[in-house]
Amino acid sequence: KRMTRFPPSTVPRATGITHQIPKQWLDKLDPEWVEMWNAHGGRHRQAEEVGIEEVRIDPAAYSFTYPTWTGECKFSFAADLAAGPKVHQENEFDIPVTKPDGQIKIRLYTPEGTGPFPVHLNYHGGGWILGDLHSEAAWCRSVCNKVGIVVVDVDYRLAPEFVFPAAIYDSWDAMRWVLTHGEELNVDTNRISIGGLSAGGHMSAVLSHMARDAGLELKLALMIVPSTDFRWLIAAEPVRSDVAKRYPSTALYKDAPWGGLKREQWFLDYWIPKAIRDNACVDWMASPMLAEDFENLPPTHIITAEFDICRDEAHRYAELLTQSGNKVTQKCYTGMPHAFGHYTDPQKGLTVSHVSPDEVIDLSLGPAAPNMTSRQTDTSSLNNAQFETQEPELLVHDFELNDIQNLNGLAPGALLPGELNDAQGDFWLDQAMMDIDMQAYNYINTSPDAAVLPQGALQSPIATQQEMFRIVCGLTGDMDPYVMQRYNFGPDNNFVFKRLTVQSMSQGIHPVQLLAYNQSEESAKSDDETTRELLEGLVSPDVGTRLIPLYYKYVYPLVPVIPVTDTPEPKQSDAFLLAAIYLTTLRFADFDDYLSVQIAYDLPDAERLWHLALTTIQQRLHRPDFAMLQTVILLLVAPSPKPLMPDYSTKWSLGGTMVTVAQTLGLQFDPSLWPISTAEIDLRKRLSWTVEMIDVWHSAALGRTCLIREDDWLCPGPTVTDFLESESQTTMPKHVMHMYKLTMIMRQVLTTLYSLRAVQDLATDYDATLRKVQVLMEELNQWSSLALEIEAEARSQDINLSGPLMLGGHYVKVLLFRAILRPFQTVSRVSSMAAREAEAYRLSRAGAKACVTSFVAFTTDLKSGWVHGFWPFWCTLAWSTLCNLALLLYVTANSAEEAQECQLLLDRARKAVRLQSKSLDVLRFSLLRIDSIFWKGLDNVLTTRLQQSRQI
Repeated sequence: KRMTRFPPSTVPRATGITHQIPKQWLDKLDPEWVEMWNAHGGRHRQAEEVGIEEVRIDPAAYSFTYPTWTGECKFSFAADLAAGPKVHQENEFDIPVTKPDGQIKIRLYTPEGTGPFPVHLNYHGGGWILGDLHSEAAWCRSVCNKVGIVVVDVDYRLAPEFVFPAAIYDSWDAMRWVLTHGEELNVDTNRISIGGLSAGGHMSAVLSHMARDAGLELKLALMIVPSTDFRWLIAAEPVRSDVAKRYPSTALYKDAPWGGLKREQWFLDYWIPKAIRDNACVDWMASPMLAEDFENLPPTHIITAEFDICRDEAHRYAELLTQSGNKVTQKCYTGMPHAFGHYTDPQKGLTVSHVSPDEVIDLSLGPAAPNMTSRQTDTSSLNNAQFETQEPELLVHDFELNDIQNLNGLAPGALLPGELNDAQGDFWLDQAMMDIDMQAYNYINTSPDAAVLPQGALQSPIATQQEMFRIVCGLTGDMDPYVMQRYNFGPDNNFVFKRLTVQSMSQGIHPVQLLAYNQSEESAKSDDETTRELLEGLVSPDVGTRLIPLYYKYVYPLVPVIPVTDTPEPKQSDAFLLAAIYLTTLRFADFDDYLSVQIAYDLPDAERLWHLALTTIQQRLHRPDFAMLQTVILLLVAPSPKPLMPDYSTKWSLGGTMVTVAQTLGLQFDPSLWPISTAEIDLRKRLSWTVEMIDVWHSAALGRTCLIREDDWLCPGPTVTDFLESESQTTMPKHVMHMYKLTMIMRQVLTTLYSLRAVQDLATDYDATLRKVQVLMEELNQWSSLALEIEAEARSQDINLSGPLMLGGHYVKVLLFRAILRPFQTVSRVSSMAAREAEAYRLSRAGAKACVTSFVAFTTDLKSGWVHGFWPFWCTLAWSTLCNLALLLYVTANSAEEAQECQLLLDRARKAVRLQSKSLDVLRFSLLRIDSIFWKGLDNVLTTRLQQSRQI
């Protein structure tokens, strides 16, 4: 027999309000919610009827989602009724974020006690376009007090100013910042959880995957009314789409006055605008339901609301988690709408949503048996058929205490959140919320980190300061990291064999160990002495002492791979590394008063320095270390010893060596939490960024495929906190971070437009090419606006670093236009184009001509600081693309008039390169490239489209 959940007589029926609750829902909704909606929520203007700017001026006028916004949102230690109870301590921090670069605020709520405390990161709701640190302050304070944990509220950046996926990366950076500052925050980083409501619930799902992939162990992921699949929402007919059919709640509640289809689309239009929607549609970060791997995710608790359009996609996400063997609990609140957890205001709020300031929970008392009411129910009793009738049965489920304890990995008798005295009043202290403060989830019975070597065990060679080299142990190699993490590591995280030491770097989902070998070979010492003799025959130590500071002045700001704290010594440092340093700095010898005279007539032989360093590292590949990698990097960025004959093959082979050595040393991992010195963590990060950037730019310049796969490289990009204080006084941090950002754009250009498969698919498809280019061009334009600011700031610096940065931006744009023009390469296609295609072709060529004109202007107006600065090797070939794009436009011109126009453009490009090559050596090769065609005769080398059409 079916029955209503709530007696009809208790349901108020309001008249004269703008947004009436559908009559058929009245006896199924919680009476308290109906009363609150009629009193406060039904008369506001819907937010989706106006723009976001107007909503932000007065949020309460357009939405009942944020009734706690009672005034200007300012950080204050005072706790009014809307902001919740007082806590022991509140602090705000400005922290760096990386994608895109910037800063956000986080607020820490700390309870009384000595700590270190477990820590929970909260990501507020608001559809990625609304909300701030005030939105859920009441909840944060209540949880901090009642559970006795530190709560970190994250004020991630909002759309439309920062579109997808900026909010996700902000939230990720906040988690990483907390992990790396645990000691000063007085938190236990081994007991960390995340959670959020609505948009925050979605991001918690995504961050769970990111944490798993980074080897971080979360104790809990709390997802409250999360969105997990946007594909149905962006379909032509959303609720009738194939995806929506999997989620009946999308059709049932599409017209819900508190948040239906139109409101969901309003949020999405700002967060994932149409310009990026095609790519986002298949991106798992937008729809975590599309994630490839659901295994080994953190314990998860998912809360849903019965009258929520997103309800069923959240249930489906929980099913996928369960099917992959994860620990999952669910609870659906019957008679409640989507964001009911927001309504925490004591006057306007719901009993089920807010935690009263005067409530006290004594965690030391033994709780009574759980008392679950119809307001909160296990989703195992819900099914789509019940909801489709809109007259579901009473949904009451009595949890078995032992079942919950077993699910959460707790010993019998442990206090559970579901056992608190007032289950309805403690929605936010929901089941599993306090597990992070009671007992860790143990994936492995015995923790190697806790094991201690027995008495008389071998002493670590590292402890005895023996010379070692270390390589990372791979997941599929003969030594299984999951077996090795069970080694009885000592207090120093080492396990010692005779000639091998296993060092434990991280445990858990993705264990990492380094295999350290003794370097006791006498022959190696002899080889080093021979190399030093050869080096000092080329560059004496007194000259070397003067060249090394030139590296830090001119090269280091662009290639910061040898820390200032590890400044090499000509008599002590590795000779091959010194040879590479000298090679990169020889051209700056004139800027040293002593060297300008000392070696004016006897400049060291650059080619012999190149071969000395190259030969030595090839002989040492069996014992890689940081010095070897630093040497390879400097050889790659160094200008060719023969400017007019750059050795492509050697440079590319050396690039492969760089990547393999980096992977052997474990630079693909994030070392932030490894038990190593801060200096080594910083060095690993810097080497990792540099390897990534060189791989991309050399791949582009040499026309090759990137050797590093993005999904196999976990080390995060540079942030402002990764630089020394002295470096932060210059433009160096901004330059490095912005160059890294441009590198990521270039990587996307290479993978989406220039991989062999991409060329095969796009070569004749202009529409598909343009869609991909538009997304990348929008990113490049955003990047360019910031680059101009950095360049302007750099003009006041002694060393202007922005030359290669600005060149890189032009280079990326050239490749984008080459891709756009690619589908129009054949005469037959151009002659048979429809009017729409012909107009698109005309606009594409006009854009390409503007690109060449801009590039020519950049070349003509080279700043003196750029001319005398350091230009990495890839710049030589990047400049050559300028004349080549002009040449492409000339040979594909469709009329004699256009051919003449392009000829003039080509001549201007040649003239600019010729004039600047007199003072900038890297341009000499580009000039030779284009001049050789004219020397041979343009008509003898190329067949233009006009000539080809006449032949036809």
